[in-house]
Amino acid sequence: MTQKKRTAIDTTTGSISRVLLSLAVPFILAMLVETLFNITNMLFVSRLGSEAIAAVSFCGIMLMLTAVAVEGMSGAAVALIARRVGEKDLTGAGIVSVQIYLVGIIFSIALGILGYIYAEPLMRLIGANDSIVNNGIGYAKVYFLGMTSVFFLFITQAILRGAGEPVIPVVILAISALSNIALDFLLIFGIGPFPKLGVTGAAVATIIARAIGSIIGLFYLFSGYSLIRVRLSDFRIDFPIIKNVLRIAFPSMGRMSLHSLSRIALMKIVTLFGTSAVAAYGIGLRLDMLVFLPGLGFASAVSTMVGQNLGANNHERAEKSASIALWYNVIIMSFLGFIFFFMAKEIIGIFDKSNEVLRMGEIYLKVVAPTYFLLGVRLVIGGALRGAGDNFGPMMISLITLFVIQIPLAYYLSKWAFLNTTGIWLSIAAVNFFEAAFLILWFKRGGWKKKRF
Repeated sequence: MTQKKRTAIDTTTGSISRVLLSLAVPFILAMLVETLFNITNMLFVSRLGSEAIAAVSFCGIMLMLTAVAVEGMSGAAVALIARRVGEKDLTGAGIVSVQIYLVGIIFSIALGILGYIYAEPLMRLIGANDSIVNNGIGYAKVYFLGMTSVFFLFITQAILRGAGEPVIPVVILAISALSNIALDFLLIFGIGPFPKLGVTGAAVATIIARAIGSIIGLFYLFSGYSLIRVRLSDFRIDFPIIKNVLRIAFPSMGRMSLHSLSRIALMKIVTLFGTSAVAAYGIGLRLDMLVFLPGLGFASAVSTMVGQNLGANNHERAEKSASIALWYNVIIMSFLGFIFFFMAKEIIGIFDKSNEVLRMGEIYLKVVAPTYFLLGVRLVIGGALRGAGDNFGPMMISLITLFVIQIPLAYYLSKWAFLNTTGIWLSIAAVNFFEAAFLILWFKRGGWKKKRF
């Protein structure tokens, strides 16, 4: 048995449950490592004071724009690579990989230049004062300059996931995270011969750590260890493939942008009810992200399985993998919802013990936690459709559920129906229901099985 056969999982044969778990668990671990990556930065920056924390937080909001592009490219990579691997066209998968890297280079350079030039106006646009700008401008500019390493790291991980190689991305991210911890300590505080860069040092550390991960990933792909055959001779522009990349990536970027904008709009409504409401909402979002982890794991796994099985022309197995992943997610997220519902006050109290925040936060979990299983449905069906390259329908569903249903409903229930923040929490539960229902209907239509690229 060759090394390639040992590291890659063939999702077109064998037990669907076993394959799903083999793909999902490493992705969940990778997400935990990525969370550690972000927490590490903030912990070191916190030693510099509250102004430094505020500066990095503002930069994080601004850099959400780049995350939209990265996630869109990653989704396209998984769909295209999984399809080629399912077709047993490993050479074609390598050629597609190269085209995705080329598009990533163009996107990252364009975003990097624009971000570097307009970093300060963007920071002021989202409300940064002079102190935050002075502390954060160096961080933002360094991050924008190093954007290519960020793109390359996540594109490489997506290519490997699409190929059915879920363990290597975890290893790469772990090395990158450990590098980040060491470099944060050296560059923020100026240890030994290293310069004391403060907040800017956190960005330098992150970019170098991302670059280290990118180099390891590229070496793995080019050295022949991966199932994918990536060759330098393939580094030439192939417009038909690039067209497919953009056709899949743009709707995914659109959907992510809609979700980001809806969060901003919802936050605007929340702010009408004071600081305690904002704190309760912020805690609720953090708790939702914890629940997201297993859901995202199965969503990622089913993307790979659907893509590869459609490539192998095994539509029945593709659909069955989505169905099994759906039940896994519903069971896990129902369990988490049960815990969060009955321990709502205790869980919120871990973060904030003030009476108003406790009251509003408890109501948030009492309203939203019972719909966590619907969130699981959204994630898995969305993942299955992404794996099939069917992103336009989900984008339109998000447009309707977020801006036709959620935002108007949140404003009406909170202000006109006098339900205050409870009305906003009800709108979040409502969007979980409606988006899950619409995605199931779209999936049942079966158009995703006919996608060709």
